[in-house]
Amino acid sequence: MSQSHPVFAITGSSGAGTSTVKNSLEHIFRREKINVVVIEGDSFHRYDRDSMKKAIAKSEKEYGHPISHFGPEANEFKKLEALFKEYGKSGSGKTRLYLHNDKEAAFYKQKAGTFTPWSSIAHGSDMLFYEGLHGGVEARHALRAAQEDPPDRVDGDAVRVGVWNRPGQDLERDGIDAELLPIHLVQIEVYSGRPAPAS
Repeated sequence: MSQSHPVFAITGSSGAGTSTVKNSLEHIFRREKINVVVIEGDSFHRYDRDSMKKAIAKSEKEYGHPISHFGPEANEFKKLEALFKEYGKSGSGKTRLYLHNDKEAAFYKQKAGTFTPWSSIAHGSDMLFYEGLHGGVEARHALRAAQEDPPDRVDGDAVRVGVWNRPGQDLERDGIDAELLPIHLVQIEVYSGRPAPAS
């Protein structure tokens, strides 16, 4: 993890309690006067609400099943990867907001279920705090590099984004290297009523 620009991620399925954990940690950050950039994973979905409905209908018609909210076809993994890498290097990066409801959307004069334009994170924050379905992983070879060099000198090009919230998932089917390990960021997985997988 970059010591100058750390990334802290909480991942878990919808309803697992990640938002509750996020709210508790935000309270701690405010109390400790830690300047945190909060990123929600919904901001890195590929489709807005209406477009997702159309993409699901198209997939069901053409392939007999809907596209997954978890997979690469419905998410901007490369952009999330780029954000983690850039923030770790410079303390900035590109992000946007997903406007969940009318109250959030009214401030931006947009429709609920849409995204704000992409914008750059202002420099000067203490950490990036991410909450969502997906987190960051890094290949084994970078673990060896991390053991040889200080953590903030590990080559950020090794960072990959993957699905980390479904125990027993078929990693090969989902296009995720089974040899991936969490390295570059602090990541907590939240489970609801299920034991965490053995490490």
